[in-house]
Amino acid sequence: SQKTFFVTPEIGRALGKSMAGMQRAIKNLEERRTAAAAAQQNRAMGGLNETIMQIQAAKQSLQGASSAVGFEEYLKRLEQMAGQQQGINQQTIPLVGKGQLTMQQQAAMARLAAEQEALRKSLEELQKEFGNRSEITGRLDGIAREMEQVVRDLQRKRVNPRTLERQKRILSRLLDAQRSMHQRDYSKKRESRPGKVYFVRSPREIDQKVLQQRDRFLDDLIRARKAGFYEDYLELIRSYFDALGQKERKQ
Repeated sequence: SQKTFFVTPEIGRALGKSMAGMQRAIKNLEERRTAAAAAQQNRAMGGLNETIMQIQAAKQSLQGASSAVGFEEYLKRLEQMAGQQQGINQQTIPLVGKGQLTMQQQAAMARLAAEQEALRKSLEELQKEFGNRSEITGRLDGIAREMEQVVRDLQRKRVNPRTLERQKRILSRLLDAQRSMHQRDYSKKRESRPGKVYFVRSPREIDQKVLQQRDRFLDDLIRARKAGFYEDYLELIRSYFDALGQKERKQ
């Protein structure tokens, strides 16, 4: 599949700064203005570093957004399930302890059994989707088994106080899972810290050899590839390296 990358205005400005520095450095080398060329090389290097950092920040933002979407979807579905369970519980209460059931009561039990079974299957689907996240699924362990027992009670038309207790536990566990995930999300946001920023050292001498400058730029090129640069950008930077070498050899 083709990969896409979101280029923010910050990335565009940083990249423009780097490209402008490269072009000015080449022009100064053509005019044999070594000091000015070295200064522009430093400017280009700084722009490239800034571009890489902006790309890394954008990727982290996108990854965070994706994670947030999954978290919100999980909570939304949990909330829906809790609401459905509450409805089933309330409709079950009038059916407890009945002797001879009317046709209407029997139909109500059959309908509630079907609703409870559908809810159990929804829970299993949710657990499968988040199966690799034990902090989520671990809070739902045992609820499905409780639901199965409630379904059997309703199907057998034998609803009793123990059935209501099971239903209360199911609803309580669903609500507890929601609260725990909200608390976990809050704690995670408080503990989050920005990623480290790495800089390439500036040249010690303004008239250092182009080969040394080239090696430093190549280090940034490797980092740029890892950060997700478009291939067109990488090719442009390679061309700049080549141009620097050619201008130096002509001097």
